Amino acid sequence: MSTRAVLETLDSGLSQSHDYQNKKDETEEKVREYFLAKKGADPTDTAMEHHFIQKAFAKTNLDTAALASYSKSYLEEAFYELINLALFSRFRQKTDDANSNFSKANQIAAYLNNPFITAHYDFALVLDGEPLKKKLKAERCYELVNQTLASDKDMGVELIGTGLFLAIDIQDEKRRLDFLSKSQYVLYELESLQHVAMSLGLYLLANTTGYETLTGWTKFHNGNIWLDFENYLSARDEFESALDWALDSGFPYAVMTLYERLALANARLKKPNLAEKYYHDSRQAAASTEIKPELVMKNEVRCLIGLGNLNYQKAVGQSGNDKEKQCRAADLLFKQALNLTNQINYASNRKVALTNLSELYKLWRGPNDPDAQHYMDLANQ
Repeated sequence: MSTRAVLETLDSGLSQSHDYQNKKDETEEKVREYFLAKKGADPTDTAMEHHFIQKAFAKTNLDTAALASYSKSYLEEAFYELINLALFSRFRQKTDDANSNFSKANQIAAYLNNPFITAHYDFALVLDGEPLKKKLKAERCYELVNQTLASDKDMGVELIGTGLFLAIDIQDEKRRLDFLSKSQYVLYELESLQHVAMSLGLYLLANTTGYETLTGWTKFHNGNIWLDFENYLSARDEFESALDWALDSGFPYAVMTLYERLALANARLKKPNLAEKYYHDSRQAAASTEIKPELVMKNEVRCLIGLGNLNYQKAVGQSGNDKEKQCRAADLLFKQALNLTNQINYASNRKVALTNLSELYKLWRGPNDPDAQHYMDLANQ
């Protein structure tokens, strides 16, 4: 039986039993085998060196005498940048640079007082020789995964397999978990193995003590899967917990995204007032200058569609001026979302906006309304 068939069989069994928790270790084992079987070639020495020479390590310039002025998420990112820069300096036999960056990383680790970060510092401090080179190549694989998955799934899966192999080989626990997290994304978003993805998510939550960033994003992914399973209470709980992490860490993008997800979960739970509040919270969080404009605009599309749906639901069952008011509000919001999807080429939600406009016009003006048909035709193009 192929490794893909093994995962499909596991997914089918999990979908019937819903035994995600008790099967999580078995799931991790089979997922790991699947991705390791897809392993590609290690990055060449030249490719690895070029990556580190060209990469910007902007956060390494932070002032270690004023650590309290930075958010926790910024400090964690700076710590890992400093570790990688120290390791590359060691690889190039620039001992003074390596020691300087290790020293800065150690100051951050002491300030954060996080066992997971401290353990990673201890792990990196003694890396040398061939294990050091494998660590740097694993970092290159991780960077390439982030750049590749959306455009080339097969190449992305190969990179996960390669990176996972390297991380396991040198006992790099952080990157092992990171590549398994990427595996969850692939299983859910690209392979439609939702039940395996959920069980793997529970494995990650059970094995990421102290790795708060990965825990937060795993809860985000699990929440999305619970939404697909129509378990809206579990989805809400996951998003609420992840939001606590994002707020505590000072991570604006995560805060913005999780408010939007909480809004959707509450809308599905028939709590429109709370949903509307969270949509506005998400749009307010999007004002942060730390979030890339493209991500802000995509979030704005989702919020506009969500707010439009709240007005649509209010219009259902109403008549006269009350129905007209809600339909006009929904129409404006859906069209704002549609215009924005055209500006940023957001194809998936462009179709959602068009479909919602079609359904709105059927509700508003009747099932045979020509505008309703026009928007449906556009959605199906």
